[in-house]
Amino acid sequence: MSKYLVIEGTDGSGKNSVADALMEQEGYVQVAEPCPESPFYAAIRQGLKDPQKEKALLPLFHQDRLWTIENVIEPLLSQGKKVISVRSFLSTLVYQKQSHPENVVDDICSSLPLYPDTLIFLDLPVEESMRRISDRGLEREVFETESKLEKVREGYVYELKRILRNETRWRPSILWVDAKAPLEDVVSMILDQLSEARGDTV
Repeated sequence: MSKYLVIEGTDGSGKNSVADALMEQEGYVQVAEPCPESPFYAAIRQGLKDPQKEKALLPLFHQDRLWTIENVIEPLLSQGKKVISVRSFLSTLVYQKQSHPENVVDDICSSLPLYPDTLIFLDLPVEESMRRISDRGLEREVFETESKLEKVREGYVYELKRILRNETRWRPSILWVDAKAPLEDVVSMILDQLSEARGDTV
């Protein structure tokens, strides 16, 4: 079983719901990214709502992640806890390459002291992502438009294929999951794949 697991996917793909289910069924402790306790959290939340501040998000997310690893994730792992996070460095690779050169984002993400054991990618068509976002009835963030979500999904596929081809420093196990299915089915698929990865038998 993965000790440090990250759930990724476009907006509306069900990341938080899946994390809640894994916390309940597998005993994970959730760590938020960005982390509300970090000194960078407020600036990140503000930047996510202001298109004029989009480019400033890259260093903020990196500093927040370094802080979270040192002050939250590593202490939990040292206590023998299993950690789950919604979003991590893969989100930075995908979203920040929309406004920064690829090599710049790669270099920043290559400097992290810790990477997850397992990445779960909840794959959802953009049309369904937009429908779910609309159903929330909340103020939209700068990336929550159809054109940007198209680029985001393409970015996830590109980055995941790089990992699968061993072209990156970060080489977690990848669970690629169809997120169109009902939540119960999505969670069941994930649990089956996690069980298979750790060699459980019936």
